[in-house]
Amino acid sequence: MIIREVFQLVLFREEYLTSFVNFIEVPLFIFTIMFASVHSNQCYCTHSWQWQIGVIAVFFSWIALIFSIRKLPVVGIYVVMFIKIFNNFIKVVVLALLLILAFAVPFYMMFYDPQDRAEGIRTPFITPWRTTVKAITMTVGELDMDSLLRQNNQRNAPDVQYPVITFSLIIVFVILMPILFLNLLIGLAVGDTDEIQKSADTYRLTLRVEFTLPIEEFLRSFRSYIDEKGRLKKVSSLLGKIVAVTKKKDKPNKHNFLKRKIDEIEKSIKTEPPATLADVKNQSKSLSDEMKSLRGSVSREVKELRNSVSQEAKDLCSSVSQEVKDLRNSVSQLLAIVNSMNERQGGGGTEGGALGAGGLEEDMTQQK
Repeated sequence: MIIREVFQLVLFREEYLTSFVNFIEVPLFIFTIMFASVHSNQCYCTHSWQWQIGVIAVFFSWIALIFSIRKLPVVGIYVVMFIKIFNNFIKVVVLALLLILAFAVPFYMMFYDPQDRAEGIRTPFITPWRTTVKAITMTVGELDMDSLLRQNNQRNAPDVQYPVITFSLIIVFVILMPILFLNLLIGLAVGDTDEIQKSADTYRLTLRVEFTLPIEEFLRSFRSYIDEKGRLKKVSSLLGKIVAVTKKKDKPNKHNFLKRKIDEIEKSIKTEPPATLADVKNQSKSLSDEMKSLRGSVSREVKELRNSVSQEAKDLCSSVSQEVKDLRNSVSQLLAIVNSMNERQGGGGTEGGALGAGGLEEDMTQQK
């Protein structure tokens, strides 16, 4: 495993530090070596810190196994979905910590009893740290009211020191944490299951591609290295010697099987011959022919577009000219009507009408 990590570090370099799995595997190897290296004849773990490091190493090993099965076809999608949901939970972890501290500190102030500390009685509220852990367990529904209320044998003794504030705080805690906050987490987990499943499947395929491409690139470079250095003939001759030696000692069936395997390896190592100048010219000629045909088709389409546009322009001009003629006829009819009306009135009205008709006719001429 350590050799594999060194190989990945050499192959990926800076990209090795961008993977979260590597930050789990490297401490796993270090803690495992520390846990297994120091021991004596009487006890396997000679120090207390060594056993604690072993516990962390075991936890990291199972987490690394979970990350390793992400690429499997059936189970991998659920691992990726779990990681997506965990990322959504990280977004609200600040809210969770603030809510837990908002209730843990008042609980410590309400339920702390100096007499229990003096007598050495361990209660959930004897220290701030234990109070915070108790608040987290109460969030998932484990209220345990017996540990919250004081149960002594004194008659008429109150359950708590400040009952009004204490019970009000407990009621608010039950409403906010086990009911509202847990429903929020469940909604984040199962609210967008279809979208998370689609994105998880895509991400799983991406992981498989990212895992396959570097290996393929390494094998390609290794094959080119063998071809450049001329080591292919040496490898084939060495394999031939192995066949000759095993032919004398082993059975014919084993020899045939080994021969077939050697032929398969040689076929897989052989590469295609490089392209010649004639091949390149033929490819360039076909490409130039395709470009010419493409240019011809584009020019034909442009000509057709021009013809259609010119025809539409001619039709539009003819329609506009016809409308202008109709407008002139209507204007002339209107002028004739106005002149006849002026002649009927006579006198000054006639002159004014003539002037008005002349002005109207002049305006229509300018518009034309």
